[in-house]
Amino acid sequence: MLPIGHYQLKNRFILAPMAGVSEMPFRVIAFKMGAALCPTELVSAQGVFRVNTRSLRYLRSDPKVEQPFCLQLFGGEPEIMAQAAVSAQRFGAQIIDINMGCPVKKVTKSGAGSALLCDPLRAGQIVQQIRNATKLPVTAKIRLGWDAQNRNFLEMADALGAAGIAALAVHGRTRAQGYSGQAD
Repeated sequence: MLPIGHYQLKNRFILAPMAGVSEMPFRVIAFKMGAALCPTELVSAQGVFRVNTRSLRYLRSDPKVEQPFCLQLFGGEPEIMAQAAVSAQRFGAQIIDINMGCPVKKVTKSGAGSALLCDPLRAGQIVQQIRNATKLPVTAKIRLGWDAQNRNFLEMADALGAAGIAALAVHGRTRAQGYSGQAD
């Protein structure tokens, strides 16, 4: 059993959230095949906050199968992230996962994804505000750091731990490596 907040996952098999893949039908299959947790693909906190139809489509789940339902949010503004998490909770989210690892420029240019690696204090504020607003367990995915010269995963882990993160996943590459190169 693996505890995340007050949830006891039945095993350690957690689906890695993948953009364009981790939609509800795929997550349901993964749960039925034995995964203990299947986060959604990254969902824009701004999109949820602005009630964007496309973003809200990602909030769909199968409550009979997806237990617990874990929604992955990305964004860089603590207040918007907290308000989006409250909306996600109304849609049934039971765990909020924060994407702090996406290296894509479209995400990082807004201060989200792996751009949060450059600001551990703000990353911690996001966790704290979501926890305060929802009382849900909050998890996150980070990378080793921004680039080879700025590997600050331990500093990030300390900041997120102090903010009350329930679990942390570390992608063994820096933002500069993207999805290539040797994982550490």
